[in-house]
Amino acid sequence: MRPLRGNAATKILLVLAVLGAGAYATLVGTRREALVTTVQQGRAVDGVAGSVVVYADKDLQELRIEGAGRVVDCARLEPGVAVRAGDLLVKLDTTELERAQADARRRYEIDRELLRIRTEKNTDLGQARQNLENVRRLHELGNASTENVNAAQRALDAVLTAQTEAAFQARIEAENLARAEEAHKLELKRMMVVAPVDGMIESARVSVGALVNAGATVGAFYANERIVAARISEEDIAKVKIGDPAKVNLLSLPGRDFEARVSKILPFADPETRRYTVYLEIKADLADLRPNSTGEVTITVGSRDRVALVPRRAIFNGVGGVTVAVVKSGRVERRQVEIGYRALNTAEVVKGLAPGEQVVVENPDQFRDGQNVRVQALR
Repeated sequence: MRPLRGNAATKILLVLAVLGAGAYATLVGTRREALVTTVQQGRAVDGVAGSVVVYADKDLQELRIEGAGRVVDCARLEPGVAVRAGDLLVKLDTTELERAQADARRRYEIDRELLRIRTEKNTDLGQARQNLENVRRLHELGNASTENVNAAQRALDAVLTAQTEAAFQARIEAENLARAEEAHKLELKRMMVVAPVDGMIESARVSVGALVNAGATVGAFYANERIVAARISEEDIAKVKIGDPAKVNLLSLPGRDFEARVSKILPFADPETRRYTVYLEIKADLADLRPNSTGEVTITVGSRDRVALVPRRAIFNGVGGVTVAVVKSGRVERRQVEIGYRALNTAEVVKGLAPGEQVVVENPDQFRDGQNVRVQALR
């Protein structure tokens, strides 16, 4: 067999090199990507998890009107409108009420003026007093009898009684007018609806021109005060105490954690769910606490410092216990670990991992032991 010439051998080596490079590129290109994070050292917390519901104080409240009539103003009764305590929400037509009250006030003013005129122009009292003095002088001179004096006195008393009765009647009329005006004010209040507290309109059920009956519901609103209630299982409630710190995550605001504190623990469980209610004071803006929004809470009931921490999604139940997928030099190592405290997003690794190692955080259970992977760091 003839030996290969130099240029032929070179060509064969180039072909083999190309084939090898292609095989390597194919191998690298088909390796699965693993999303990993580095095991951190930090503070582990023992957390009690539960569900959370946000309520408005007294929940959804109906707005009812006590009077009856035609709606003339409901400009602020619009869903989503923020209102302050005392804001006018609905007003009925009060024209007839105000006209009747004005007529009553006018009659009273006329009667009072007539009484003033009569009192100022009345000469009966002066005449009666003068007549009594004259009769008394005559009686002293012997020119008038005792009966004449008594008659003059009775005449004066009659005038004084009439004036006292007139003054009393004037006071009665003034008191009657004051009561009528107070009743008028109450009736006017019955013809309108004002916001009882600061809040937000949820719905409107009337419009301008609508006729409503007494006691009709004209709308509904949520008060600005919020109640955040957590539901905790029977197994965990004994760990929770008033003052414990907590973190709340609401489904309506994903990715945001709110600081909270346990403010009250009800001593009885729901008979159906067997879960206990824990009330939380939460540090959040009113706009973030939407009525009836839900979420999760982790109440911190214990803590340890300078321990290995991993995201909770990095751990899974494997054969024989809790497992993580560790990546070293591009190769997966499924490793059993011992977990301590668990918080909402992180878990303490008591045994089996050290700070600085890398673990898979996305579908870790889908990687097999010894598998080659391409690493993508979690950001």
